[in-house]
Amino acid sequence: MESAPAGRVVCFGEAMLRHCIADGVEMTSPGGSEYNVACALAAIGTNAAWISSLPSPGVDDDTFSEILSSADAAGVWTGDLVRTSSRPIGTYRVDNDSKTVEYDRDDSAFAHIEPSDLHWRELLTGARWLVLSGITPLLGEKPLASWSQALTFAELDGTRVALDLNHRPALGSLQDLWA
Repeated sequence: MESAPAGRVVCFGEAMLRHCIADGVEMTSPGGSEYNVACALAAIGTNAAWISSLPSPGVDDDTFSEILSSADAAGVWTGDLVRTSSRPIGTYRVDNDSKTVEYDRDDSAFAHIEPSDLHWRELLTGARWLVLSGITPLLGEKPLASWSQALTFAELDGTRVALDLNHRPALGSLQDLWA
């Protein structure tokens, strides 16, 4: 198996399928804070890796392919994705006309990520940066535990951390996030 590139930026977080309605036309594309950062960095020539949990093969394969093909096209390293969940990929719907956003992620593969499936010492070996957002720890106990482990190993290994607090009040209070 090929190794992740040295000196990379590791982005840990969920990707979702974004449905956007504007002027009565619906468009679909992958999205998610850390996913978007990984794709943007890779597109400008920075070695970037995206770590997440996606459904097992045979579960939500079309959505998986759409998310993975965009990351691959940008040049994102996706060799460390966890695919062990029978749960779907989260989605969100943006209605530009009514200026609303509606999320469906409570039962997603990422919301049920198993912290024991992520071997952070290996995932961060040779990484320069770890990119996280404040959304992940508010998605449930398992994402919080995985997020905390990532921070612990980044500190132990001297990996720099970029933290976007990117707070979503619907997920919890700012005090919950800060805790």
